[in-house]
Amino acid sequence: MERPPTMTRADSTRRQTPTFQRPLSKPMSSRPFSAPASRAPAASAKHRPINYDYVTGSTFAVKVNGKPVFMLNDFRKKVEGNVKQSRYVSAFKAALQQQVQEKKKQDAIRDQYERTIVPRFRPVEHTETGLTKTMLGLGDQDSANEPFPVQGSIGYSRIDQIDPWENASQGGLEKYNPCVTSVMAPVQFQGLDDTHKQWQREPSSHLSLDFVYGYQGASCWDQELFGEGPGLENLHFLQAYDSDRGCMVHTGEIVYFAAATVIVFDVKNNVQRFLHHTNSVSSIAVLKRVYQKPDASWAEMEKPTNPLTAEQWEMFFAYTKGVYTPGPKKWKPTDRTLPVSTEEFPQMFEGGVIDWRDWDLPNRCIVASGQKGRNPRIIVWRVTPYDGRHEFKDQILATMSLGPKRIEVVSLSFNSKGNYLVAMANDFEHHITVFDWKNKNGPMKIREGQAHGGKVDICKFNEYSMAAFASCGEKHMKMWELGDVELEMATGLFGDIADPLNQRCICFTPKGNVVTGVENGDVYIWSVGKVQAKIERAHKEQVLGILYVDKVGLFTAGKGGYLKMWDPELRDLKKPKCVIDLRSFTRKCDPSLIAKISVRSMDWSSSKTLFSYMTDESYVREEPAKGIRGAPATHLSFADLGVEGCLLVGMTDNTILMLGLRRCGQKDRDSWIFGLSENHRIRGDSANSIEGRLGDQEWWGHDKVREWKGSNGAVANRIPVCTFWYQRFDESKPGYMPNDSQGCPWEWAVCGKRVVMRGHMQPVYGIAPIPDERIFMSVSKDCSARFFDINDQIMISSVYTYKQNRSATFWYEESGEGVHGAAMINNKPCSLFAIGHEDGSFSVWNTEKSSFDAANQDDENVAGDTFSDPFFDPEEAFGNINLCCFNPLPRQAYSMDSSLSSSQVMSLKYSPDGKYLAVALGDNCIDIYRHRIERLEETSSRDREREYAKQKSLGMSEEEILLQSTMPYKRVGCCNDHSGAVTHVDFDAESGYLRSTSMSNELLYCVIPSGKQSVKTEELSKKKWATHNCVLGWTVKSIWRRGSTGSDINSIDRSHSKVPPWAPCHGGNDPSPYPYVSGEIPNDSAEPEDVFKTHNFPGEGQSSSWGHNVCATGDDDGKVKLFRWPAFGFKQAFRSYYGHGSFVSQVRFSYDDDYLISAGGTDMSIFQWRHVIPNKVYVQNLPDKKVGGEYVLSNWELKEILTAFFTAFLKVDRDITAAEREKDEEFRAFREEVQSILPNHLTERQRRRILHIANLHREAWKKTHAQSALPNREIVAVEVFDTGAAHEGRMFPSADLGSKISSRWATIVFRSKEEVDDVIDVYGSDNVLNNLELLKENKLMLLPLHRPTGDYTSNVMLNQYHNSEFQEISRIPLVHSSKSRDKQEIWKPLTDEDYSEETCGGRRPHFLLVTAYDPNESMLPAVTHDAMQAVSDRNSNKLEFGAQAEDEWDYVKHLAKEQEKEWKKIQDWLMSDDDYGCGDSSHFNNYMMWSELQERKRKVKEMTSSKK
Repeated sequence: MERPPTMTRADSTRRQTPTFQRPLSKPMSSRPFSAPASRAPAASAKHRPINYDYVTGSTFAVKVNGKPVFMLNDFRKKVEGNVKQSRYVSAFKAALQQQVQEKKKQDAIRDQYERTIVPRFRPVEHTETGLTKTMLGLGDQDSANEPFPVQGSIGYSRIDQIDPWENASQGGLEKYNPCVTSVMAPVQFQGLDDTHKQWQREPSSHLSLDFVYGYQGASCWDQELFGEGPGLENLHFLQAYDSDRGCMVHTGEIVYFAAATVIVFDVKNNVQRFLHHTNSVSSIAVLKRVYQKPDASWAEMEKPTNPLTAEQWEMFFAYTKGVYTPGPKKWKPTDRTLPVSTEEFPQMFEGGVIDWRDWDLPNRCIVASGQKGRNPRIIVWRVTPYDGRHEFKDQILATMSLGPKRIEVVSLSFNSKGNYLVAMANDFEHHITVFDWKNKNGPMKIREGQAHGGKVDICKFNEYSMAAFASCGEKHMKMWELGDVELEMATGLFGDIADPLNQRCICFTPKGNVVTGVENGDVYIWSVGKVQAKIERAHKEQVLGILYVDKVGLFTAGKGGYLKMWDPELRDLKKPKCVIDLRSFTRKCDPSLIAKISVRSMDWSSSKTLFSYMTDESYVREEPAKGIRGAPATHLSFADLGVEGCLLVGMTDNTILMLGLRRCGQKDRDSWIFGLSENHRIRGDSANSIEGRLGDQEWWGHDKVREWKGSNGAVANRIPVCTFWYQRFDESKPGYMPNDSQGCPWEWAVCGKRVVMRGHMQPVYGIAPIPDERIFMSVSKDCSARFFDINDQIMISSVYTYKQNRSATFWYEESGEGVHGAAMINNKPCSLFAIGHEDGSFSVWNTEKSSFDAANQDDENVAGDTFSDPFFDPEEAFGNINLCCFNPLPRQAYSMDSSLSSSQVMSLKYSPDGKYLAVALGDNCIDIYRHRIERLEETSSRDREREYAKQKSLGMSEEEILLQSTMPYKRVGCCNDHSGAVTHVDFDAESGYLRSTSMSNELLYCVIPSGKQSVKTEELSKKKWATHNCVLGWTVKSIWRRGSTGSDINSIDRSHSKVPPWAPCHGGNDPSPYPYVSGEIPNDSAEPEDVFKTHNFPGEGQSSSWGHNVCATGDDDGKVKLFRWPAFGFKQAFRSYYGHGSFVSQVRFSYDDDYLISAGGTDMSIFQWRHVIPNKVYVQNLPDKKVGGEYVLSNWELKEILTAFFTAFLKVDRDITAAEREKDEEFRAFREEVQSILPNHLTERQRRRILHIANLHREAWKKTHAQSALPNREIVAVEVFDTGAAHEGRMFPSADLGSKISSRWATIVFRSKEEVDDVIDVYGSDNVLNNLELLKENKLMLLPLHRPTGDYTSNVMLNQYHNSEFQEISRIPLVHSSKSRDKQEIWKPLTDEDYSEETCGGRRPHFLLVTAYDPNESMLPAVTHDAMQAVSDRNSNKLEFGAQAEDEWDYVKHLAKEQEKEWKKIQDWLMSDDDYGCGDSSHFNNYMMWSELQERKRKVKEMTSSKK
């Protein structure tokens, strides 16, 4: 990880705290040149000009009269002292700064080169000396046959030997490498055996990659230093085969890459799937098939050309389970794998050999991706239809490598037939390799050559040719062809009309032209090997992106942000058809970065199916001064807006855009460019619209919509939808439009716009989750902070922070009521956060809206609800984000040169009581500030003037001072006892102490607020810490591998609550998912095998309990690791996860532990991991009544009630056999009653399941008073949350049976899977929601929360269950005493007295909503997986035993079509407003219930039509 220059102990002096100005005296060797010298040189001394060359190690090398002179560091003071007083000081300083910058550039280039050849994601094997095999040159080299690492694979770390006299088994002090200070075991963990197997196991929970925020728009993170880097053509649309229509159709999916992961993103459904590489991905290509029509025009091959091709395409998409591996076991169609034949193992079908490599390949479904490395790997793989799985590791078709020392794959491209793949390396010669990747003997290099000695940007096949391709780069464009023996090359001639300049991008036209973008902004048009024409000054700066679309136009993008569309015939080279300013789609950040924005990749689609998927989600601000015509986010589909073509744009600011373009047509008042009127008809494809006129929409008359009518160039009573760039200064030039004019000056304009992905433009160092919502903030060196919604998986807000950022934290306050993350400013709740900057300062900000309002913004603006703003901006969920104050570094920042400070804010954190802010700095100090928001208008002018003078003296600019709205924080203490940059800090739970770690591998403690160091290690070991982010300490000593220097782990975070104890089905490289989806069974028994309970902190309820915490780490090698916490085992197991392409700068758990967020540093990506915790259930609708602002039932009381309720209230005896039940007459009568209520359309399996659940409910309720023989369930953890309930405000289970769900909810983790199954069967809500008729007849139960009253009775209190009554019952006491002997304890349900007025339903019970899955999580993966499994089950009996291969293929074809229909039905369900559809606000979303209703409607419709 990038480390700042740090100060040593000699660079600073200790001081008493608190103080407010650090002594600035430093040793002479570290003084900046501008500081005064200690004494003047002798008067007779004469000096010559000295040119500084470089600094390295402990030597100081300069050139005197052109000869290098090397001086030791001890002699440096004398040289500096003499030079400073000479008349050459100015020249010396200028030469010094220039050569330092040149040296830095050389070092950066070298470091980047070294990073590309360092092997990553490999198991580290240590020798007896402690050195790795790679260090000793014993490791294997990279190759195409290198096995792919497995997500979650088990690894081990070993701590160094500890001296016996320091052993901590008796609670003593100990030291371990790399920590240089002594540590002591916390009081609850003292005496544990670090060699016992239980403490050395991997955790029982695991991670699953959920979403990636980021896009590699420019392959180099430092564009100022390295340029944009390679990486053109890295963004593409995808298609799938529709067997009903017999053609390829757009699925709404796109493919691109970020870090070391290739991402297939279903934009419509917001689902990502992944293919992971072993190093950073550098290029991708998609196979695009084109053919020539009879009218001589060209189009993509979306339909098979003959019946044989049609069958091959259908097979390609029916065999979705991977690729068959040749072996003794014969291939069968029912395996649903792609057939592969070899001479040894031929596979037969219909009398001939079958091999997918002989097939004609479909369009836009095969991807090639290349990576960096010593021997860069290329993977060819396919995209299959979505079935609930999220990885493509089984869909790899071929793997290849470029050869040793090729560094990275710069460019990839398929030929038009798809059998050849050209790849270009980034070595000195830029080798070009052509692969026959479908060769039956394995992928084969068929041609190889050297592209150019200078820089080469791209190598691309001509999509209209089988064997021709071209490359371009530094002052050249070369045309290549596959010769009979070797590559044949011809260099393009610039001729008289073009200058030999760098060619940055390339495309081809059907007429044989080659079009290139030039570094000076021109566009060259080549024909027969020579430049025949050019678009002069097409852009002000270099053209970085180019795309030709036949019959539409030529798209070019230049550095500076303009996207232009030109005549498709390339005749009119003066006037573009359309101009778009892409800067209008950016979020405000570093202006110098925005000024360099361009496009690196584009793709085009004219699919009407795609237009119905995509919606207009982006707001473009009207800016007349910049010539930007704006429009609101209408949230209508592209089809309803009349889009004629969709342009997919990948920008260098790592943003992906979808722009819907439409011809302007006749520019009369009826044209769409003047706005859409109320008479405009739409199909209602989006969630906020219905079929009909715009005037018929519910939101048409809304006040917010009325404000837009007639604005932004639209005529009166019309809403503007047209977006473009124009100019109003020169009437003779294209794009002229006078002030306040209407319409559009171009032939095309944008009418649909959607930001698909937002990424940071510079390295991401900080992650900060909001303490009480599923929202997190990321901060970057691009001077922006961005907010992401974990549930919706989108960016919802951003703010320009004026400075480069390093770290961030949210204010919160912890009390007995739980964690509160909302601060009160101006009597309004809001989120308050602090950001640490690279210059040592920090800033404090507040949002206009609270995190609760931001998280629910989209829920307030969907059809069927009361709209707060129908045209809301999805990226302004927090409203205005206001700067409160800047706090500059309260002392002079030390730096070796003026361009880089050593005082970055490495970490900052608020105390649990919300009173203090600790700021950890790179100058070895921790400043402690008192949190107080004091508005400037409420402060005396004298105090404001004093603060103004203080900030000016500390280097703040006038602009920064005027931006503030509150007084800066007041510093109350400082800890300066570290000898290196302070990296991490933690507060204790009582906000009395602070612990911190530094780059010198120290773990120190200090007192709050003074900052005075505390050395009471034994006393501090008894403290409970609010967070666990320090990378050193006894509880994390085993996260460090043997021989570590202490710099390879950058971040750590611990879960807030425990996970279940380890069991075989939770261990190993492939742990079972939870909850178990259809068709999935555990790997092994789920009985816990941990033999010891984990001790709890004194005062935390029971002294010990089952389960353990987990901690996650982010490493320099790009891995995220998951450890059991505490991690103190001698040989500690961990789970390892990959995907990042750079060091992982920070990891943080969400407030409810369900997600882990990791930041990738210089790969500029943020990964969102699902933390899969087995045996976890979610409980909603908890009592939420408040008195005086506090809950009537505190969190602690509610935890006790939930623990008692789920431990022992209702239990069932699962040992009763079916034969025993059959003897019970009451059971047989009950069964008949239930079966008479069940609908006829249910399968036998479904009927048995429902009957079983109903009987369990009956037995659990009936035998409540006699369950003492049944063991109580064991609970691992209970957590209560005040906000974030998924179904808050909805009527549960229905409007006539229940009440509104409250905002309070909880999670409960049980010891074993059997206990969870018991809870879901007895308390679960899904069984009841699917069968509400049984609830109405009291055959199924929903229960309100009951609590033990402490009162006892001798009589059994048991009534018949009734869903509309508050029923008290009695049962065996939880705790037996003399008072409760031979008596029953009374349990009382919680009633309206415990719930707020908003949630009371007229004396109806408040039923608990209990699920085994996270109700906030998207239902699509589980629904899709279960639906596809159900289709397989329904059709499993249609294949006879011993059927022939041909019959098996017919069965597979039928099954694939049925699954395809099921997927289409799921898509309809996602958009349906019918009962139980995702657009229905009156019922819970339920795919099974919705499907049944749709089937009934279909049958009724058929019957009606047949009668007619």
